[in-house]
Amino acid sequence: MRILLGATTAMALLITSAASANEIKVQVKNASKQLAMSIRVFATGISAASECLVKSGQLSKRIAKETLPLSLLEVGISPEVLDNPQVIKAASILSPTLNTDCTSTTMSIEAINRLIKDEP
Repeated sequence: MRILLGATTAMALLITSAASANEIKVQVKNASKQLAMSIRVFATGISAASECLVKSGQLSKRIAKETLPLSLLEVGISPEVLDNPQVIKAASILSPTLNTDCTSTTMSIEAINRLIKDEP
């Protein structure tokens, strides 16, 4: 009887462990997607601000081109994210909505997030 009870308990633990492992995989996948989106949002913001500063004459195009990748590297983000089509498109939409000092936008955070979400 003890062996049977032990085997039943072991099976229950294995099933629970498998379910937990699948749940953890789903959580990791969701967290990875959220992190990727957050990185794109950050890159979009600094790219849009850079574009705005160049257009307003507060920053040269050369300096912007050189410093933008460095500012991403400083926070541990690969500059390759600047080549992401979603980032490029969202930055071009966001940049004209920035105020004269390029620090604030009329767009809501939700609208900006929608610009960079993964395509369905």
